[in-house]
Amino acid sequence: MGTALFAVFGALIVVFQVSALERANRPTCVPGFESELLVFRVSREHLRPGMRLGKVGFTDCTERTVFLFSTDDSRFTVKADGTLTVKREVVLHKGHRNFFIHSWDSQGNKITVPVSVVHPEHHHRHHRGKHHHGNATDPQVPVLQFPKSGGGLRRRKRDWVIPPLNVPENQRGKYPLKVAQVSIKVTGTGLDREKYPEYTLTVQAADMGGEGLTGQTKVILTVTDSNDNAPVFTQSSYTATVDENKKDVEVVRMIVTDEDEPQTPAWNAKFKIVSGDPDGLFTVKTGTNKQEGILSTAKELDFERASKHTLLISVENEIPFAPGVSVVTSTATVVVNVKDVNEAPIFDPKEKLVVKPENLAVDEVVVQYTASDPDTARKQKVAYKMIDDPAGWLTVDKDTGLIKVGRLMDREAIFVTNNRYTATIGAYDNDAVPATGTGTLIIQLEDVNDNAPVVELRNIKVCNKEPAPQLLSVTDKDGPEFGPPYSVSLQGMSKTNWTARMNDTRTGIILNLATELPSGEYSVILRVADKHGLGQDNIITAKVCDCRGTDLTACSGPGRYGAAASNLPLILGILGAILLLALLLLVLLFTKQRKREKKEPLLLDDGVRDNVYYYDEEGGGEDDQDYDLSVLHRGLDNRPDVLRNEVMPNFMPAPQYRPRPANPEEIGNFIEDNLKAADNDPTAPPYDSLLVFDYEGGGSDAGSLSSLNSSGSGDQNYDCLNEWGPRFKKLADMYGGGDDDDML
Repeated sequence: MGTALFAVFGALIVVFQVSALERANRPTCVPGFESELLVFRVSREHLRPGMRLGKVGFTDCTERTVFLFSTDDSRFTVKADGTLTVKREVVLHKGHRNFFIHSWDSQGNKITVPVSVVHPEHHHRHHRGKHHHGNATDPQVPVLQFPKSGGGLRRRKRDWVIPPLNVPENQRGKYPLKVAQVSIKVTGTGLDREKYPEYTLTVQAADMGGEGLTGQTKVILTVTDSNDNAPVFTQSSYTATVDENKKDVEVVRMIVTDEDEPQTPAWNAKFKIVSGDPDGLFTVKTGTNKQEGILSTAKELDFERASKHTLLISVENEIPFAPGVSVVTSTATVVVNVKDVNEAPIFDPKEKLVVKPENLAVDEVVVQYTASDPDTARKQKVAYKMIDDPAGWLTVDKDTGLIKVGRLMDREAIFVTNNRYTATIGAYDNDAVPATGTGTLIIQLEDVNDNAPVVELRNIKVCNKEPAPQLLSVTDKDGPEFGPPYSVSLQGMSKTNWTARMNDTRTGIILNLATELPSGEYSVILRVADKHGLGQDNIITAKVCDCRGTDLTACSGPGRYGAAASNLPLILGILGAILLLALLLLVLLFTKQRKREKKEPLLLDDGVRDNVYYYDEEGGGEDDQDYDLSVLHRGLDNRPDVLRNEVMPNFMPAPQYRPRPANPEEIGNFIEDNLKAADNDPTAPPYDSLLVFDYEGGGSDAGSLSSLNSSGSGDQNYDCLNEWGPRFKKLADMYGGGDDDDML
C-alpha cells in the first residue's frame, strides 16, 4: 500500500514538473516569417504567369491574417493572404531563382526573408553527370555540417540539394540554412560584394559518422549589394561663368562615381547645396543617368551685388548608408563668376501718377521722371526720350527727364480713359549697344469748364397749326460739376415765332412754335448754358409743314432736299453725257496725233549741201548761202557727264551686210538685202534724225564753182577740175573737153 502511494505521488510530481517545464519553454511570439529561408520546389523549369508556387507564412503577433507583401523581383508577386504566384514568365536556367520578400509588422518595421524557387530535377541531373570540385574563395566561410544518420539509413547514400544563397554583405553573424539541421555560417569581418560578388562552395556529406558513403554538391553563395560605398566627385572643384540677369541657365555638370551595383538606389546619386547660397540663387538636380549633378540658376544674378559665388555641394545616395558602415560624404566646390552685361536704366517708380488740370498751359512742367543706371561701375550717362505719347501732348528733356506740356491737353479726348492719360517714357545709356528701360507716366486730368452744352437733335418737323412741343436733349462733355441744370434762351428773330424753356429736370429743352408760319424751313437759334453760365448758340433746322397737331403726313414729301434728290437721276444723266462727249473728243484728238505726217525728203529741191546749190535749170544767178552746221553740234558737245538709263539696254547682235556683188545683175538683190539688214540694225539712227555727212567746216578748199553757172557763150577753161581729185572726176569728164564738148 505504501509502495503504491509513493508511486502515485511520484507520478504527480513528474507531471507538475513537466507542465512547469512546458510553460517555461513556451516560446514568446516574435513578428516575422515562419522560416529564415523560404524554399519553393517546382516540377518544371518554365514557369507560366499565374502559376501558384506556395504560401508564405507570416505573423505580426496579432490576430491579422492579411498582410502587405512586396518582392524585389518583378517576375513574382505575393497576395495579401501570402500566396506566391508567377507574375511574368520565368525560366530557371540554372535550376533556381533567388529573390527577397518584404513585409511589415504592426509597428511598421520592415521584415525581409530570402526566397529560393528550386527545380530539383535540374540539380539531380547536374550531380549525376559529374562531380564538382572547388574551394571557397574566402577562407572565413566554414564547412557545411550534416547530422548523423539514424538507424536503418547507414547503407543509404545521401544526396543533398542545396539552392544558391543570397547573403547581404557587410553583416556579421549567422546566415543559417536549415535543411535537415544543416547550416552554413559566415564569420569574420563579413562579405564584400565589390571584392567577391559570389562564392562557390563544394560540400561533402557522409553517413556513418563520416566513415560511410559520401556525396558532394556545389553551393553558390551570391552576395547581395548594400549601400556601403559613397558616391565620389570626379573633380573636387569646378569654375564657371554666367551672364547676369539670366534665369534657368545651366552653370556646370558634375560627374560622380559609385562602386555599388549600378541602377540601384544604393548607386543612384542625389545632390544638394550645403553652403554658399543663402538667397536661393541656384538649384542642383540629378541628371538622367543618376551619376551627374546639374547646377543651374534659380534666380537672376546681379553683378553689382556679387560678382562671384562659391558653393559647396555634397552628394549622397537615394537610400541611407548601410548600418555599421563608416563612409565619408563627398563634396565639391563650385566657383561661379558673374559676367557683367549692360543693363537698362531703371525708373523709380516703374509707374508714376501725377494730378494736373486739363487746361495746363503749354511749356508748363508736368513732372520730372528720372531713371538710374544699375551699372554703377561703368559710370554711364542716362538720356531720355518719349516712346509712346498717343495724343502728342508731352515733351521730355533729353538730359534731365523733365516732362512738359507740348500741346494743350483735353480730358474729354478719346486718348483719355477714366480721366487718365498714359504715356511711356524711355531711358537709355550711352553704351556702344545702348540698353533702354521704360517707365509709365499716368496723368490724372482734373476737369475744367471748357465745354459748353450742346443740343443733340438739330432737325425737327412741326405743324404750323396747333403744333406739338418738341423735346430737345442737352449734353455737356464736362463732368457733373460743370453740367446741369442748364438754361436756354432764343436769339435773333427766333424770339418772334418760337418759345423755348427747360423741362423739369433742367436737362432738356421744350421748343414750341408760337406763330403760324408758312410751310418751309426755318433756323431757330438757341443759346444753351450750363450752371456756371458757359454757353453757346445752337442752330436748329425746323421744317414747318401745313398740317395740324402731330399729323406730320404733309411733311413726308420731298421738300427742298427731296426735290433735289428726285432730280438726281437727271443730273447724273447730264453729267454722264458730258463725260462721254469729252471722251469722244479725246479719242479723236489722239487719233489725229497718231496719223503720220508727210515726211519731207532729206534733201530739198532747193536745199544746199556745203556750198553747192541744187537747181533744175542750167542758168540763173547764184545765191551764196553759207550754213554753219556747228550749231547742230552744240547739244552733242554739251552732253551731261552722268547718264541715267531707266531700262537696261538689250544687246543685240549687229546684222550682217552683204558685200557688193561682182555681177551687176545682182545689184538689185544686194540693195534689197542690205536695206532689210539696215532696218533691223539696232545701232542705226532713227528714221527722222538729222544726219550730217562729210562736214568739213565752214569754208571750202575748192573755191567757188560759180563758173558752172555762167550763161555766157565764151569758152571756159575746165582743166582745173582734173586737179580737184576723184570727187570731181565726173565734172572734169563732162567739161574737160574732147569729144564730150562736141556733144554739148
